[in-house]
Amino acid sequence: MTEQPRVPHLTPPSPSPGPALRAGPDARDVPAFRGYQPRRTPVLPQAPTRLATATVAIAAAVTLAQVALLLATLHAAASAASGRAGGGPAAGTTAVDVTGLLVVLAQVGAFVVTCGWLSAARAFAQAASEVGHVRGGVWVWLGWVVPIVNLWFPYQVVRDVAAGTGVRPRATLGLWWGCWLAAMLLGNVEAFGAQTASRLDVAADLGATAATLAAFALWARVVRAVAARQAAWPSAAR
Repeated sequence: MTEQPRVPHLTPPSPSPGPALRAGPDARDVPAFRGYQPRRTPVLPQAPTRLATATVAIAAAVTLAQVALLLATLHAAASAASGRAGGGPAAGTTAVDVTGLLVVLAQVGAFVVTCGWLSAARAFAQAASEVGHVRGGVWVWLGWVVPIVNLWFPYQVVRDVAAGTGVRPRATLGLWWGCWLAAMLLGNVEAFGAQTASRLDVAADLGATAATLAAFALWARVVRAVAARQAAWPSAAR
């Protein structure tokens, strides 16, 4: 039997010395890949579109009531100037009283509806942007009735709501507020002499009506711009 030749046992060469390799991080320290996670946009409160429409409508009612008061005052003044005896002047004075009451009732309704819309629009603006508000939420209501501060607080509230929504009609807001103050001032002058239908009453009513018409046109423009912007805001609840 032929003997098989022996194969020498070969050992692998030892690795040559080199720079030590730095150990990698522990597998437990590597965060697990969770995939792409898009940034979540917070859901905004519902845009107060219907309240905005009601605000414009009630402002139109105030304007129409003011026009009716002007017509009644002109009629009473004409009756008094003609010197007719009997029921002429009395009827004119009664018409002035009735239309004056309508103006007051319309203004009360406008206060409630407008402040309700401003409160909702302010909440939307605060959630939609980081624009600051100079006045607190309570001044949305109190700013119109507290003496002295009612000369500028409501303007600041409306300005900040518009700015927080991305609407910045500075010129329109300034003109609107100036017309509104003029209408209120002249309306108060007329109210003190409404029983006489004098020339002062007629002049005050003419000025108050003109200022009210201008204020309504500007106010409707501001409200519609804010309402349209909020309704079209991304992620706004419908």
